[in-house]
Amino acid sequence: MKTFLKVLLVAAAVLLIAHFWPIALLPIALAALAVLVFGSVLAGVVVLGVGLIAAIAVPILAVVIAIATALAPIWVPLLLILGIISLCRRSGRATA
Repeated sequence: MKTFLKVLLVAAAVLLIAHFWPIALLPIALAALAVLVFGSVLAGVVVLGVGLIAAIAVPILAVVIAIATALAPIWVPLLLILGIISLCRRSGRATA
């Protein structure tokens, strides 16, 4: 009789678990939804930050390139002269 009672108790427990399974999954589903929403918001903030940094950096880089291009007639010959002077000074030394 004890075995039959144990089997009946296990069967009742299985039926209760099968019946209330959606309610048991509700906290897990809510946690997964919260993680999904938090991840989406975090990804949006990251994309917005990267876009903002790019929007600030691109014009600054364009100005720097424009200035370097405008001043090229000055600094390119200067670099050429400094390179030749450096090459001449270095060739006079003895190598070890």
